[in-house]
Amino acid sequence: MQKSRRVIGWTVTVSLILLFLGSGVYGVYSLRQNNLTMLKLREAVFTADRDDGDTATALSKLQLFVVSHMNTTLPKLGDQKAIQLKYTYERRVATEEARVSAARAALSNEATSYCNSLHGGASFAVRSQCIEDFYTTHKVNTLEIPKELYAYDFVTPLWVPDSAGFSLLATTALFLVLLFRFTSWLLVRRSLRSTV
Repeated sequence: MQKSRRVIGWTVTVSLILLFLGSGVYGVYSLRQNNLTMLKLREAVFTADRDDGDTATALSKLQLFVVSHMNTTLPKLGDQKAIQLKYTYERRVATEEARVSAARAALSNEATSYCNSLHGGASFAVRSQCIEDFYTTHKVNTLEIPKELYAYDFVTPLWVPDSAGFSLLATTALFLVLLFRFTSWLLVRRSLRSTV
């Protein structure tokens, strides 16, 4: 009877150790897979940015994955945010510069026409002053495009209920059970020695 109890006790302990190791290995594997998937989604954002693709969808997929999986913290470069949409920003700046250039050309034509119609026979100095005054009252403003609008960072929670989270939770629970069993065994063994 005593021997069968020991065999059952050791079988349970060995089973718990195997479950602990398996759960731990699976947890580490899941964490690694989460990180690899995050890197792939981040690269999709960079590709969409470079190729003038759908960065909004790529960013949305990355954000959803990062906030719902463990070990998906985006690597940063210095003190900058992790995602910099460099090409999208440059295209936006170029579009603004083209808009301003076209608006200034149109304003120049409008000013020349206006001043020629108003001061057609006047001297060059009078027409130049008229054009300068026209520019002063009809300014073309350049919109400042903040770079921060094209930089993103997403925060990974400490624990989430994904496969890695559950396996690490199970690993922790199994570790505590094993620790309890080992501590109990030590206490029983010590009490048996003191009674003998």
